[in-house]
Amino acid sequence: MSVEQKYRSLKILGIVLVIPIVVMLIQAAYIYSIQAELRENGQITTATITIVSTSRNGTVIRVRYMAEGVTYTNRVRMIHTNTYVGEDIQIYYDANNPNRITLVDRTRAMDTFNNLFILPLILLFAGVTYLISLFFYYRHKIIQSKNQT
Repeated sequence: MSVEQKYRSLKILGIVLVIPIVVMLIQAAYIYSIQAELRENGQITTATITIVSTSRNGTVIRVRYMAEGVTYTNRVRMIHTNTYVGEDIQIYYDANNPNRITLVDRTRAMDTFNNLFILPLILLFAGVTYLISLFFYYRHKIIQSKNQT
């Protein structure tokens, strides 16, 4: 494979690697905006944890709560905590759609800025840095090969 072909392959690889990371960042921004809107305009109620499911990616809890006189069951992702069935926690819910909820205690919520954005940002930075270094390496090789001919 010639240096020019490797250079073209590098451009395609860059696009293939960067697009999913940008999509992850857009998704994280969307989730964050929904949660921020709930924190700003949502109603607060007490929810009771009915199920706790823990994995290495965090904790998913199922909660039962009352909103506008109706009982709802929903799930929320949390950072690993000492959470137990029967524990009462505070949540925000959307009065127009009570199935949209988030935790009041942001230190336990998986929707905080750092939890949503840090991994895609690290991947984006590492990928772009790597691609830039390859770009200049192959560009240098192309210039070098043209100077030799």
